[in-house]
Amino acid sequence: MKFVLDASAVASLVLPDENSVKIESIIKKLDSKSEIWVPSLFWFEYGNIFLNSLNRKRIDMTYIQDSDKILSSLPIHTDSSIGFVYKQKLI
Repeated sequence: MKFVLDASAVASLVLPDENSVKIESIIKKLDSKSEIWVPSLFWFEYGNIFLNSLNRKRIDMTYIQDSDKILSSLPIHTDSSIGFVYKQKLI
């Protein structure tokens, strides 16, 4: 099964005060053939979510490290392709 996630979905999964029931149900469906795809911008957004949450004292560095371990255990693939609209702007 293939899934596409964005940073807001992952934020609801890893941040302590977010509602993540729907995202958790998706993660529970993962099996050895599952793939999670994220857009290339995801990693910048993901870092920004943690930086802002850290600055607002919603989380601490230990929480970030623990969350990062969880995320890195998932079968995440980054889509580095350039979309059609972007290609058209370059031509």
